[in-house]
Amino acid sequence: MSNKMERIVGKAVLDAAFREALIANPEAALAEADLTLGAKKLEELKAGIERYKQDSEAQAFLANTAGTTARGDYWRG
Repeated sequence: MSNKMERIVGKAVLDAAFREALIANPEAALAEADLTLGAKKLEELKAGIERYKQDSEAQAFLANTAGTTARGDYWRG
């Protein structure tokens, strides 16, 4: 995973508002957060979002852990 993609995924894990915006409109969410991806990586991100939408376990995990101190501090590094 590229550094940019790691930053985006990390932000989505920690920031529920960003995650919801990213799911709804990846291009707009990235622009608002001043993040950019090339066309290929953007397509990979969109594919990952589609997989996430189908994965209720991943959704439950993020709902229960996003922003918690134990996990959040590691990613804020």
